[in-house]
Amino acid sequence: MIAGSAVNHDGRSSGLLIPNPDAQADVLRRAYKDAGINPRTVDYIEAHGTGTILGDPIEAEALGRVVGKAVPPTSRRCWAR
Repeated sequence: MIAGSAVNHDGRSSGLLIPNPDAQADVLRRAYKDAGINPRTVDYIEAHGTGTILGDPIEAEALGRVVGKAVPPTSRRCWAR
C-alpha cells in the first residue's frame, strides 16, 4: 500500500551523480508526513540499494536520520537491502 509520496532533487552536491544525504533525508521526512506515518514506527524498508561504495552509505545515513539507526535484535523490524 502506498500511503504517501514525495519527490526531491539532491541539489548542490560534489557532482552530478553524487547523492546528498540531507536531500534524501528531507524527501523521506516529507513522504512520511504526507502519509501521516511516524517513520519510527515503520517495520520494513526496501531500500534503493544501488550496490555502490558511495551511494549505499549515503542512503543508509539518510534512512538512519529519519527512521532511526539503532534497532534492538529483539525488534520485529526487518531491513532489506
